[in-house]
Amino acid sequence: MTLKYSYSISASFVFWLFALNLILKPVLAHDGPSPRSKTPLTILQMNDVYSTKPVSGGTAGGLARVATLANQMRQEGRTVLVMLAGDFLSPSVASSVFEGREMMETLNAMPLDYATLGNHEFDFGVPILLERMKEAEFQWIIANILDEKSGKPIGGAKPYVIRQCGPLKVGILGLCLTGDEIMKEKKEGALFVDPFKTAAEVIPKMKAAGADVLVAMTHFEYGDDVKLARQFPEIDLIVGGHEHFAITSMVGSTMISKADSDAKTVARHDFSRSSPDAPLQRHFELIRVDGEIEDEAGVAAVVANFEAKLDVELSKSVGKTEVALNAVAEELRSREVNLGNFFTDAMREATGAEIAMMNSGSIRSNTVYNPGPLTRRDLLAMHPFGGTATKVEVDGATLLAALNNGFSKIGESAGRFPQVSGMKVHVDPKLPVGERVGEVTVLGKPLELERTYVVSINDYMLAGGDGYDMFAKAKVLLNAESSPLLISVLEERVTEKIAIAPQVEGRIQFAGAEVPLTAKKVPIILDTDMGADGVLGMLYMLKSPRIDLRAITLVNGLGDVDAGVENTLRILSLTGNTAVPVAAGQPRPLEGDRAFPDFWRKRANTLGGEETMSLLPEAKTAPFDGQAEDLMLTQLRASKDPVTIVAMGPLTNVAMAIKQDPEVISKIRKIIVMGGAIKELGNVDKPFVGIENSAAEWNFYIDPHAAQVVIDSGVSVVLVPLDATNNLPISPAFVQKVRDSPRDATSELLLGLLNSVEDGIEGGWFFFWDTLAAVASSRAEIMATYPVRIEVDLEPGPTIGRTKVVETGGTEVRISEEVNPEAFEKNFLEVVLDL
Repeated sequence: MTLKYSYSISASFVFWLFALNLILKPVLAHDGPSPRSKTPLTILQMNDVYSTKPVSGGTAGGLARVATLANQMRQEGRTVLVMLAGDFLSPSVASSVFEGREMMETLNAMPLDYATLGNHEFDFGVPILLERMKEAEFQWIIANILDEKSGKPIGGAKPYVIRQCGPLKVGILGLCLTGDEIMKEKKEGALFVDPFKTAAEVIPKMKAAGADVLVAMTHFEYGDDVKLARQFPEIDLIVGGHEHFAITSMVGSTMISKADSDAKTVARHDFSRSSPDAPLQRHFELIRVDGEIEDEAGVAAVVANFEAKLDVELSKSVGKTEVALNAVAEELRSREVNLGNFFTDAMREATGAEIAMMNSGSIRSNTVYNPGPLTRRDLLAMHPFGGTATKVEVDGATLLAALNNGFSKIGESAGRFPQVSGMKVHVDPKLPVGERVGEVTVLGKPLELERTYVVSINDYMLAGGDGYDMFAKAKVLLNAESSPLLISVLEERVTEKIAIAPQVEGRIQFAGAEVPLTAKKVPIILDTDMGADGVLGMLYMLKSPRIDLRAITLVNGLGDVDAGVENTLRILSLTGNTAVPVAAGQPRPLEGDRAFPDFWRKRANTLGGEETMSLLPEAKTAPFDGQAEDLMLTQLRASKDPVTIVAMGPLTNVAMAIKQDPEVISKIRKIIVMGGAIKELGNVDKPFVGIENSAAEWNFYIDPHAAQVVIDSGVSVVLVPLDATNNLPISPAFVQKVRDSPRDATSELLLGLLNSVEDGIEGGWFFFWDTLAAVASSRAEIMATYPVRIEVDLEPGPTIGRTKVVETGGTEVRISEEVNPEAFEKNFLEVVLDL
């Protein structure tokens, strides 16, 4: 059902609406006929449309849907004028490639009737704008932007039009803002005239031509629309743009209307007059454009054609990098990286700011780009959000507050961690939050708290994202609607430089930082239930040059703990790692008697069968004299550095260690847990083994109470849920690479394990569950994370063990978000098989 508002505006309602400054929002469609069914004129309004196709995952907007709405209204026999109040040629990923041609062909196909200019129509400069204006099959209307040479409206536009619609004679005027929203160099070739002086000259001409309904199609800030309405009360309707959200208000008898950006909503205005001397009757409706509106086939075909072209164009090289570009999330969110420097340098240069600052969470892809060509698709992967490079003016005290916010969650892989340009910052992580930033130099000089600085930040920070609400009081020089698209800024810099080579330059320095974290071996305790995927993870940890494996503890899960201990000791003998201590955990979960099916446990206990077991030598060492939790506590207490625990099974052992000595959590850096399911369904009933539970993942199902203990302990927890692991099936191609590798004891064992689960691999349902947690423990580029608050369902029944995301309450953990399959496979094979 289309959602909408509908009103017949009377004099009393005009006063009421003006008094409340009401912003109308969609409600359910009215039913039955209304007075507007007889109106001779309908205006369908859009503004600030950057995407020809639907946005928000396809749920909102789309010009093919708007075309369907317009056609439906025309089929009712009414005159429909489709108007677009500026900002549509740019910015978008498509426009960065096609310079607005994709939008022009789509609008021509709708068809659009009238459009005025917005500030983003000048993003490519006046010469490109003139090319686009020539392509229009609709009428451009703009009165206050003129051709510099001829003094006439730019691009052959008309300053206004008069159109007869039944008994109504409608005059439509076009006006555009003229300020710093448009960069000086982009204005060359055009003459920008004060819009209010222009309106004072043109409106009398429109009246003299007989216009009895006056419509101003504007691209102003809302305050200037109000000023226009007050200065020229004879205007009946201002079809406005520039803000990206719907606004509907009355100033006197003038309605100001703006729809949501990207055609998520369109505004409908119906006009009629019962007789020449009767007052104008107006009806308003804000229509939500969603998936319940069908695409108009012709427009959809144009959109699809450009999408196909875009896919090709995105793969073309725009330049190259001479150095590896580091987009690894964990590193971006903990230190200065060269890609962060590239982003902020480009923002600073594009906006003409003194300095630049960007939250690291706005840089994505979580990978390393090796030296070589860079494509538009690479740039889009680095920043997929469509953000812009804004510019503000702040004093030094505000800048210092912003930096302290950025460094307030050091060590938590928080997206607010800043990357900077034009300044150097000294940070002491041991100081209290809000006091960590010490010496700051800006352009080589000490930061002055009372001095004013011009700073480029992204639109997300300008809106207060990631705690940067101190920018709310900044003087905005380039707002989100007026600033350049970040993707375009990056591409322009890459293209201009031909080859980029950003370096880490010491822009962010930490007190007492001697060795970067990535250069140290990560001390790890492995807690595992010895499934095939867990053994793959163990082999990786034993061979990784980045991991210092301190101990292995066996938990009751897919395999029995005693069999797991024996098999682990034999694998350590095979690989020459007999110094690693091994201990068995409790044979049951903390509460209840949930267990994996017996035939699965037997398979895990024999590592898939006698053929695999025959590959292992007898154990050369004995297990640790004590329980798993005792070994954990011993290792944690003895360690000089915080230890990471990687849990590849139910969390029974980890929970018991925490319960036995809660103080030990200070020695745990983080716990990486393969467990849980956030948006994905659980896997306890897949394949069906007689347990009715489609909500929980197996490890949390077996011991949900232990999971809750660990999550609530105060330790930093990173979940590797099914949402992440379902992106990593073990493929036949991977198995073939193992078969083709040089044969040694490790590769033979690895191949034997893979052969033992061949049915799951061929069926496409066997994944690198535990293995992902193992690799991600030392290679941050494999997996990015984000925070959520969760609870574990402890109620007996078909949802026990479910991980529930909650808005309030619960406990914050980090959830793996992006997985890089190519980097995962490459790194695993390099480490385990030296490929």
